[in-house]
Amino acid sequence: MDNLDQKIDISGHPDDEINRVGEKFNEVLEKIHKQTLSLKDFVTNASHELKTPLMSMSTEIDYANKTKNYEEGLTNLKQQLKGMNALLETLVTITRLETLENLTKEKTDMSKLTETIVSDIQKAHQQKNITLTMHIQKNISKHMNKESRSIIVKNILENAYKFTPES
Repeated sequence: MDNLDQKIDISGHPDDEINRVGEKFNEVLEKIHKQTLSLKDFVTNASHELKTPLMSMSTEIDYANKTKNYEEGLTNLKQQLKGMNALLETLVTITRLETLENLTKEKTDMSKLTETIVSDIQKAHQQKNITLTMHIQKNISKHMNKESRSIIVKNILENAYKFTPES
């Protein structure tokens, strides 16, 4: 897998059939290489996102054992498990959406997309006493599948609202 970024040396006339096959082979290798790197990044990020709540849960168990306050500890663990479940659902959604990524791609302003989604979610959760502060960099555009990114951003923000206590 480490050699996927190495190309086949093609020399010959550009219209030569062997030359064209070699070029196509190099294109396929490049796609596989990019997907492999993307998968490695995804696994690294996912494992980090899962380690954090697991460490928090471990600390909660230690604290409950030390203080003998099991009821509060179990309540906190249940809340953290809900958060982990939401995180896993998000990861599954992201994985499914990766297959959509190869569908229709268009230039999308991520800043505006995020602002629109945040506004919609804030309206839907007005009854909750939660303040959301946004720091969104302007004019971030990406050539992507807009629908899949919308689902991901909405899912993350919905989970944030769902698992943030009112303040």
